[in-house]
Amino acid sequence: MIAEWILAAHAAGQPEPHAMSLCTVGPAGVPSSRVLLVKDIDDRQLYFVTPASSRKGLEITANPHVAAHFYWPATGQQVRGVGTAAEQDRAASERDFAESTAAPASPPA
Repeated sequence: MIAEWILAAHAAGQPEPHAMSLCTVGPAGVPSSRVLLVKDIDDRQLYFVTPASSRKGLEITANPHVAAHFYWPATGQQVRGVGTAAEQDRAASERDFAESTAAPASPPA
């Protein structure tokens, strides 16, 4: 469903329809939210990139429970989800880094 809504938002002219708010919780129990771009989506999960040493990376390492929220004003739709974030293997991380420095992000198919 999310992939179809991202594509519909893209077709409706929504800038960066693959942008989502990702919420984590810091060590003091205080929620933290920021906008990230989704790299890919499959039937079970979505993929995003963040440095492990960043604030959000450290928060995910300490507490992998996250919430994500998409909002597309161009289509009047929104969706939220909760789940557990997991680190990719080193090879996948290196591919993501190479892709992020090679071309601008585009909506996942």
